[in-house]
Amino acid sequence: DALLKVALSDRETMVVSAAVRSLGKVGINEGDEVTTAISFIVNKYDLLLPDNSLAFESLVALESLHERTGALKDPAAIRMIMRIADGNYIALAEARARALLDKLRTSSSK
Repeated sequence: DALLKVALSDRETMVVSAAVRSLGKVGINEGDEVTTAISFIVNKYDLLLPDNSLAFESLVALESLHERTGALKDPAAIRMIMRIADGNYIALAEARARALLDKLRTSSSK
């Protein structure tokens, strides 16, 4: 809960990025609470000023959550990944988003 509060309330993107990455490492996503929060945070910054580091760390966190829980089904999180893949981010973040989308497609078809 503390990490989630920091991620949602802090105004410094470096702090938010670290909190988001830590949420992925913890690996708890009951009721899609964490994935919804991550997508909300990235979308908020995407509207104001896209942050490459935050986008990349969010992808790392979502990938980690996907691997730990076996599925990433939150529609908001999937839309956020698509937005990063097609958005105004550095090539590394866009490539990571495309790779994660491919991984999600592969795991959902099994």
